[in-house]
Amino acid sequence: MRPAVGVLAGLAIWCLAYPFGLWVPAEESPANRESRARTSAQPAHTQCCCQSPAELAAVIDALVAQKWKEEEVQPAALAEDAEFLRRVYLDLVGRIPSVAEARAFLDHRAANKRAELVRQLLQSHAFLNHWSAILAETWLSGSDNAFLLGSWRAMVQSWLRDHLRRGSGYDKIVRELLTAHTTQQPVAAQPAALLQVQATPTAFYQAYGFNPRNLAASVSRQFLGIQLDCAECHNHPFARWKRQQFWELAAFFSGFERRVNGRVFYSAAENPQQRSLVIPDTNVTATARFLDGTEPDWNTAEFTRAALADWLVSPKNPYFAKAAANRVWYQLMGYGIVDPPDDMHEENPPSHPELLETLAHSFAGADFDLRFLLEAICLSRPYQLSSERSSSGSEAQPRLFARRVVRRLTAAQLWDSLVEAAYWHPSESRVGAAPNPLMQRSPNPLTQRRAAFLEKFRDSASRPVEAETSVLQVLALMHGEAAGSAVRLETSPMLQMVTSYPMWNEEQRLEVLFLAALARRPQPHEQQRFLRHIEQSANKTSAWADVFWVLLNSPEFISNH
Repeated sequence: MRPAVGVLAGLAIWCLAYPFGLWVPAEESPANRESRARTSAQPAHTQCCCQSPAELAAVIDALVAQKWKEEEVQPAALAEDAEFLRRVYLDLVGRIPSVAEARAFLDHRAANKRAELVRQLLQSHAFLNHWSAILAETWLSGSDNAFLLGSWRAMVQSWLRDHLRRGSGYDKIVRELLTAHTTQQPVAAQPAALLQVQATPTAFYQAYGFNPRNLAASVSRQFLGIQLDCAECHNHPFARWKRQQFWELAAFFSGFERRVNGRVFYSAAENPQQRSLVIPDTNVTATARFLDGTEPDWNTAEFTRAALADWLVSPKNPYFAKAAANRVWYQLMGYGIVDPPDDMHEENPPSHPELLETLAHSFAGADFDLRFLLEAICLSRPYQLSSERSSSGSEAQPRLFARRVVRRLTAAQLWDSLVEAAYWHPSESRVGAAPNPLMQRSPNPLTQRRAAFLEKFRDSASRPVEAETSVLQVLALMHGEAAGSAVRLETSPMLQMVTSYPMWNEEQRLEVLFLAALARRPQPHEQQRFLRHIEQSANKTSAWADVFWVLLNSPEFISNH
């Protein structure tokens, strides 16, 4: 626990001095000027299939800038290097950079250092862990089995991680998911059996209970961007979808017959040629049919679900590529081009139709390479804009993407960033580190603490684009065991290093804490205020712990901006 509130009051006021604790941007860097020049030189583009991430980034810049011009919106300035650095680490690898990583990037003078960093992160093991977790969390978000959801999510994540490591295209991954064999024996419902997580897509079906209705709802939302389950009991109130169409999609999963193995885990027998079901509470039979109204060629289909998988990822399906590209854009930008990303219909049109078409065509043209799309968006000007509000006080609609949306950190980002800031286990959190945390054979105390922390902070149902955090979460962070350990000398390697390294002066110690927590160096007024606190304190070690506590509990630390 930290000292009484009064001891920290002066320092805590610093946290509120700026919106979300952000600093005033300094002179524009060479990288920023290059990006701005590139954007201004680009004419408006028509729908195209871009061959490289840089080419796609330029088209993104032009199309979004064209919308700004039409709406008479003045975009924010480009983010400074420190702001971009922290943002791209959180978005691509799920944590803030280490002190060494932050210092290396900020001191690097190359004009293309942002592009180099993006490519480095996309090839890291941390990227595999973070983005496999994002996909698994999203795909299983509709499951109502809270008791076993964590185990099933870990199984799907491990399977996804292996696919991302091999560079599998998103379409290939989804096709394998939809054609997965589901008759394998699940792991026993014993904690020891879960220490080494199975990498299997079968857990996706287990999470939804092998229920055709649940599977149809999830597949339509995640892979088609359509809330087709709104038509489960009646025709969709806003879109053109009919109840019959929902159950025709569900009929692709009608071959499952769930059976209980023991008392907890489920597997299913399946008649792979079953292709119809009776709509509940009716005498109407629904036969498997695609959403475009066409029927599968049953003479060539390997089995029922395979027919759906082939159509879903094929160019004949007008929804898949757009839904996937829009979902990735949403994940990086805070809002989708169609928003929410699982509700595409004629009454909810895209904010930038041509941009969505271009993203979808380019993603498909790159064999649905997820890294290709992520790199292009991260290199674009809209992604790199500052989160600073306009000095005029006017604010554009967030879906114009004229300013970076401030988002609170997810539970996983918050924990992993605390771990990095405190330097608890640097060997496992470096960008180049290799271990897969899902496959460890023995329980790790830090892993167990992470799981408990995630349960306290997890809120998968809400959009993390607001800076506000619940009272419970604030109290858990400011007075909880995790933050307490991070600023306690005996449990914080970072604090031990800062207070004991003999070659550093006070300014250097403060710089290290700022880089550790906020991935930037202190501004002159911040340095003056914090060093005054150190100078006036009788117990220097406790004073440095106070400083670190304030930084870790600042809005700047707990938000992605």
